[in-house]
Amino acid sequence: MLNVAFEESEKLKEFLIESLKPQELTLCGQLITGLEVVDEIYFLAIINEKELQEFVLEFGGNENFSQLNLEENKIIGTLLSGLNFVIEAVSEENLGSKILEKNSTEDFLKELHFSQEESFRTEEEVFQVKKIKYIFPEVRHFGVEKGSKVSENLVQEKEILGVFHNHTTWSDGSASLEEMAKEAQNLGYSYIGISDHSKTAFYANGLTESRIAEQHAEIDKLNEEMENFKIFKGIESDILNDGSLDYDDSILENFDFVIASVHSNFKMSEEEMTKRLIKAIENPYTTMLGHLTGRLLLARPEYKLNMQKIIDACSQNDVCIELNASPHRLDLDWRLMQSAFEKGVKISINPDAHSLTGLQDVKYGIKVARRGGAQRENVLNTKNFETVLEK
Repeated sequence: MLNVAFEESEKLKEFLIESLKPQELTLCGQLITGLEVVDEIYFLAIINEKELQEFVLEFGGNENFSQLNLEENKIIGTLLSGLNFVIEAVSEENLGSKILEKNSTEDFLKELHFSQEESFRTEEEVFQVKKIKYIFPEVRHFGVEKGSKVSENLVQEKEILGVFHNHTTWSDGSASLEEMAKEAQNLGYSYIGISDHSKTAFYANGLTESRIAEQHAEIDKLNEEMENFKIFKGIESDILNDGSLDYDDSILENFDFVIASVHSNFKMSEEEMTKRLIKAIENPYTTMLGHLTGRLLLARPEYKLNMQKIIDACSQNDVCIELNASPHRLDLDWRLMQSAFEKGVKISINPDAHSLTGLQDVKYGIKVARRGGAQRENVLNTKNFETVLEK
């Protein structure tokens, strides 16, 4: 999981700076290129091989590691979490070349006409010598030409102005509506979309019609009290087996936005599930699809869908597709994003937050969105609160 890998990399970095004391330590590889599942943390260290040997001798039995070995100019180990890590010793004059190698595909390096015999201090120097504008690691898998194009305006975390898909104690969240709104404001956002579970999700304390009215009254009160901040009234409405949403139109019309999500009966045939979702997409009150494929990384596979038909239906009905930024989901898959963008379908990078800390999961969605080549214009919640929900 990305969250675990990033947390472990930070702890390992602190430990290495304190104990190994390298001249420079650079994280590269899987965590930099935006892969949704990571099994290795890779550091390049400006340090000599003798110091690596001394480190292994001193910390080989350390409680932080279940395994620690020296292989040539690399320390190869395993953390207690099960994550593998590598610390490779490099020279200062060759650091940039090594970073480029670890952050690029073999095809990209060939296309760049890069040779391992070439030494560069920084990655940027490589691109300068090749007379190519810098291409971010997340999009090098596209190749030089397309990578250069999509690299120009890749979405950045600072461009996300607000967040949709957030749960509170009104359903299965751990923080109150007010707490979630104020935390979002503290994080620098100008709006938050509250979307507690709908009535079919009784197991998650989903909202009945009467409770929706009560929640909306609380939102109205908070919107009057909070300055320069907007709380949008939303719902995560269950998509029923026949594709209907689980409220009547007379209820749905009261929301600012509706996230339509599948939470049950994942084992339909591809034809049945596709038909189910398209009906939900065609509902005039659907704003976006939530966690489109239902996958839980390393735990549950995606259900069967004709993705091109889904994307076409979203395009025809002006429905957005969520990039669920929970590190357990990261769904929409980055491999499908270009197909969506080509059809004019936007994504919304949503934390699916059930707690205050969950709001910070947006950063994982940003990483994966960048790997998918998402530009600012492709992302719904880069818009301000006055225009974000305009049709």
